Amino acid sequence: MLWKIFVRYPHGKKDWASECYSLGIVALGWSKIGDISKVEYRIEVEELLSKKIDYRSEPKRKLINNSSSLYSFAKEVQVGDLIIMPDSHGKCFYIGEVESNYYFQSNKRKEDSCPFLHRRKVK
Repeated sequence: MLWKIFVRYPHGKKDWASECYSLGIVALGWSKIGDISKVEYRIEVEELLSKKIDYRSEPKRKLINNSSSLYSFAKEVQVGDLIIMPDSHGKCFYIGEVESNYYFQSNKRKEDSCPFLHRRKVK
């Protein structure tokens, strides 16, 4: 399976694709909700997101899309799947193969400045 994952903040803010590539990881945001490794259903991720992030001024679809993205990353991506991470300019595409299960990186190394803590290792 091939997954396209954007490793950046929305609206053109900092892009983390190259750093994630050099660290051998792929990562997603929404770190405020913590580790979701024990979550069984997408609706649980939606509930966690709605408790930690204010979606009241957003369309309901945004909360559903965000929870679906995070749930898929943690529960549906498989070891051996391919990941493509485009940079924010669409000029560079980082491609890797997933080599670990989902994990939440609560303790980062000093050289790791990526703020996204939902992760998988890639090669």
